[in-house]
Amino acid sequence: MKKIILFLLLSLLISCKNSSDIKGTIELSKDTTMTIDKSIDKRLLLKKMYTSQIGIREVGSNRGKNVFRYQKSAGVKSGTAWCGSFVWFCYKEVGLTPGIKGPARAANWFIDKNKIIIIRGEIKKRKAQSGDVIGISYSKGINHVGFYDTESDKFYLTVEGNTGGEKSDPGEGVYRLKRVKRQVLYIANHID
Repeated sequence: MKKIILFLLLSLLISCKNSSDIKGTIELSKDTTMTIDKSIDKRLLLKKMYTSQIGIREVGSNRGKNVFRYQKSAGVKSGTAWCGSFVWFCYKEVGLTPGIKGPARAANWFIDKNKIIIIRGEIKKRKAQSGDVIGISYSKGINHVGFYDTESDKFYLTVEGNTGGEKSDPGEGVYRLKRVKRQVLYIANHID
């Protein structure tokens, strides 16, 4: 019975749109309670959100119904680069508000240096977790953002919008990518 309740509880956590819908402690029986760490809940919800967008494609250049939803959520016009808007949209959809001004601009995700946890692969505060934001520099400064998902020894596995999949940026969709760690300038924590 406890396994069924735990399964239902985890299903509820993943399906809740807003983590504030979740209570902090759940009683499974008279003797057993489960405390929920809300930061973990938020990360699970965010991961479910951004991975659900994999496969979205532009229609035209920086346009399309879903791309417009990303752009609108970040307060920018249709037709603008949308990697930052994609990240912002996913955060908002799960009830997170990272407090960034101008979230459509990739570099704005890294203005608050206290949020940066990794610089060029070197851990400054803690290891990255799913839902942290990666910043990529193609020239000077941060030019592209996406989500850190997981990693191996040499690569970060990411989910990014306005990218070209295995092709180089700029792109035309939401893809899961394998980035060489040295490609990623910053990783920032905007969740906890």
